[in-house]
Amino acid sequence: MASAGSAGWQPGAVAGVEAEFVGADGVMRREPLSGCWNLAFERVAPVRGFASFRGQRNRPGLWWFATTGEHVGHESWLERDRLMALDADLEVVGVAAQPMWLHWATESGRPVRHAPDYFARRADGTGVVIDVRADQRIGDRDAEVFAATARVCAQVGWDYQRAGELGPVQAANLRWLSGYRHPRFAQPGLAARLAEVFAQPGPLLAKAAVEQAIAVYNSDELDTDPGNGGDNNVHLKDWLAEGRRKLDEAREAVRYLCEPVFPPREVEQFLHYFCGDAADPNALTETEAIRVAFYKAVAVFARAFAAVAQDLTEAGYSDAEAAALKADVDFYSEIRSAIKKHSGEELDIKPYEADMRHLLNTYVQADPAADLGKLGEMSLTELIVETGIHDAIARKLNERGKLSRNAIAEGIINNVRKTIVRDQLTDPRFYEQMSKLLTDLIKQSRADAAAYEEFLRKAEALVKRLAAKQPDEDVPAALHGKREATVIYNNLPRILAAGPGMPAGVEEALPEHKDGRVRLALEIDQVMRERAPAGWKGDQAREAQVLNGLYPLLHRDREATLALFELIKNQPEY
Repeated sequence: MASAGSAGWQPGAVAGVEAEFVGADGVMRREPLSGCWNLAFERVAPVRGFASFRGQRNRPGLWWFATTGEHVGHESWLERDRLMALDADLEVVGVAAQPMWLHWATESGRPVRHAPDYFARRADGTGVVIDVRADQRIGDRDAEVFAATARVCAQVGWDYQRAGELGPVQAANLRWLSGYRHPRFAQPGLAARLAEVFAQPGPLLAKAAVEQAIAVYNSDELDTDPGNGGDNNVHLKDWLAEGRRKLDEAREAVRYLCEPVFPPREVEQFLHYFCGDAADPNALTETEAIRVAFYKAVAVFARAFAAVAQDLTEAGYSDAEAAALKADVDFYSEIRSAIKKHSGEELDIKPYEADMRHLLNTYVQADPAADLGKLGEMSLTELIVETGIHDAIARKLNERGKLSRNAIAEGIINNVRKTIVRDQLTDPRFYEQMSKLLTDLIKQSRADAAAYEEFLRKAEALVKRLAAKQPDEDVPAALHGKREATVIYNNLPRILAAGPGMPAGVEEALPEHKDGRVRLALEIDQVMRERAPAGWKGDQAREAQVLNGLYPLLHRDREATLALFELIKNQPEY
């Protein structure tokens, strides 16, 4: 592997820090960082894969990195957005995802390993290590690891960045521009002409229509000879007429979707139609299709309105019609926002629509959203933990004060249920307990003010237990601080029951034999941390290695091993 870096530079003291990476021969290597800091880490293969599994909250994938003409992996949309920014950075000449494991020990001797998200190489030869994590999702342990990584990088001459979310306008612009970075769109002549046409400000659609005509006239497709069947095939559309047609169609589509909503067609009626009855555990799933269709239809309506918002009179709308259009966009956008919050889907679809609030504020003159800072990036359940349930309701669920107590309660129930459904595979026993508590909460009376306050008190307690991920039982001292081992410990009875019969020798792992269950959980945890190969999730051969390591621990019970494997596969730290 070729070396890279500033000529003549020597690393500082990084005694005890080792780098584990995939060498040019495809074999994992582990060397002192002081001896390998100058390797071309921007060209190494990932040290771990980008897992994809049922119930996964993050969204991994591959991003076409136009700078190098290669795909680069990402584990989340947040990392994908950072890749877009790096691809647009003229100083960056190469990037590798999950380039290495850094190994070191704390002052107390505890071993630590950390895989940064990216290594980027700049044109001047310097390197930068990047960790991507939203500000509000950095815990104390994460902060310690990031700080230690920054110190290590400084000692070998690398820059270090802990990157969070891009601004919504920057992210929207990068997404749009990045779609045209692929070589298939490379048309140097057309690019120069577009730069000339758009040198001065003007309506986008009007300038695009002019450029379309120029492109047709300069192409070989133009046929102006009627004798050969030509029809003078340059067809310039009136962009205002086309914009009005799209706007009217989009408005009609939204109204059609909302026809079944019962009178008086206020916010609560829309919530009930698009989200169903919160007491029904299947309601959100059964109404998901119509809800997604509504989200998309309102987005199309808002964008169609924005396209002609400054030229409504020229498009043929009277002042009254224009005012009605603005009112409709504002109303349906407000309903859309309320449904997203009520169903717990606000953060799930946020990456798709970074420009929506900008469009509404610019063209509809909607009330600007209050700047909540980090709180604005939290789900309702996270906000309840951070600020308390009453403040969370005021900030997130009922910020306009239009919902009844019952609608607020149903919104809380939906958000809690979504958290349980989303995370249940990470700890089935714990979330089964939480699901039972949610069922009890749904039955809680909300008939009067006192009953409603009691409901809120119990809801807040349930949300905080969900956030702490702590079951009812006391965790044995040997498992304190070992989250994954604790999850295995709590789920072992269910796992062992998955087999055709109790494997000989593991009776002591049953609930009444806590010591034996603790020992088995710790053994499983140790095997995963010491023997699981890097990037094993999603790799059939490496998953087989993990299964082979677990099989003897469960006395060669195949069904129990597979049940344990499914649990372990959903633990992010393994």
